[in-house]
Amino acid sequence: MKVRQESKGNYTLYTQDAEGEVELNQALKKLEVSSVFQLTGELSNEVLGGLQEVKSELEENYTLFIFVNNDSLKKGIEELGSEFIIYLPTLHEAEEAIMMNELEKQFRSEMGEE
Repeated sequence: MKVRQESKGNYTLYTQDAEGEVELNQALKKLEVSSVFQLTGELSNEVLGGLQEVKSELEENYTLFIFVNNDSLKKGIEELGSEFIIYLPTLHEAEEAIMMNELEKQFRSEMGEE
């Protein structure tokens, strides 16, 4: 599955696009910033396996992977059981979650927990 990549400041937005420059599995390996994925259809077992592989690293870095605008993704994402790989109904809610995560990350850093 190809995705188009767009930097949005404190996160990267990936949108499914047949002309996209990045394979979804490659995008899942970019763990340095939080990412939002707007995809149609379902996630393949290969993609879910890739998410399972990066789950602990996301948790260590307080990095979010948020999937939006596609209710069919919700069950698979929730089955991963991670508070850092989540489904939210809208892009706006995803942006708010990223903002809150950044504040929590900053607070932890100031408290010396990172």
